[in-house]
Amino acid sequence: MTSQHKIVNGPQYFNVDVHCTWDPQTDTYITKTFPDPITITEPNTIINYQIIQGPGQKLVFIGMSKLPDHQHQFSVPSISVDRTMITFSDANTKKVTFNVDLYVADADGNLFSHDPQVLNEPGK
Repeated sequence: MTSQHKIVNGPQYFNVDVHCTWDPQTDTYITKTFPDPITITEPNTIINYQIIQGPGQKLVFIGMSKLPDHQHQFSVPSISVDRTMITFSDANTKKVTFNVDLYVADADGNLFSHDPQVLNEPGK
């Protein structure tokens, strides 16, 4: 008896660095993601945002949201145990641009957000 197995490619992974720098002149964090925007071309892509800590920083993710929110493309996000990564999957079945809001807190309880973009380009 033989069994037939269909070989399926594994999911694609997209890692994004989140750099946050305190600006004493404006009393706020300046946040940049690299790369930004990201273009997703494969179905079921796993997207991972990771905070890159500066000296003495203790920044953590507390959540995320996206617009448009009625599109059912993203899974529920998962935050790592140390709260420096937030990960979710993107079905990427529709061409759409998402504005993602990443919510971050520092050790003093200050909250801020950053809004990178995810461009869904299925089949590109």
